[in-house]
Amino acid sequence: MARLRLQVLGAFRLFGLDGQPRQLPTRKAEALLAYLAMPRGRPHRRDRLAALLWGDRGDKQARHSLNQTIFSIRKALAEPSMDPILARGETLALNAEAIEVDAD
Repeated sequence: MARLRLQVLGAFRLFGLDGQPRQLPTRKAEALLAYLAMPRGRPHRRDRLAALLWGDRGDKQARHSLNQTIFSIRKALAEPSMDPILARGETLALNAEAIEVDAD
């Protein structure tokens, strides 16, 4: 099965199923994807992620920013056959079936 490829060792780089580089819209989107990658597939609590990346904002605004960033990652990586981020209730995880990570 073909997968997206994420490089977190050295410079952040992301490649689509076609092997072409993909750009995420913000550094926070890159940071979120990299954080979810280690360890790949491990669930992370939404409130923890929001506080980690947007701790300078109120809880409601931080959660909103997290949700917007998840949407932007999904849009940038739009692959009809797979979702790069698994959302289950209050947790998020990188889809280990969808993304190969160089640090694994």
